[in-house]
Amino acid sequence: MRSTLFVAAALAAWSMTTSAEAQDNPCQSAVADSLSKYGVEWSDLNNVQWDTDTWNSGRGGMTSTSGYQMYAEPASCSDGSLVVEMWPNCGITDIYTRGSCKIKGLPNHWW
Repeated sequence: MRSTLFVAAALAAWSMTTSAEAQDNPCQSAVADSLSKYGVEWSDLNNVQWDTDTWNSGRGGMTSTSGYQMYAEPASCSDGSLVVEMWPNCGITDIYTRGSCKIKGLPNHWW
């Protein structure tokens, strides 16, 4: 009985993890639209990662989303990355490349 419960719990946890990974970030379409203006297609991005900025309001431990970042490696870049920063409503606040990744029209930062 105990091993059956363990297996069921493990399968439930794995299912939640894989379904979360399969879901798109709510800002993906806004990022894809913005990047297309620079000749970068969503399908050309590798290793896409999302970060959510949160802050603690101090009211009973409540946290709020204050923005998002997307990091990716464009296929056109052999080294470096692309960064997109957004408001909580997915409004783009900054797009730039890092390292030796350079995309025409976007600023590049060495860090």
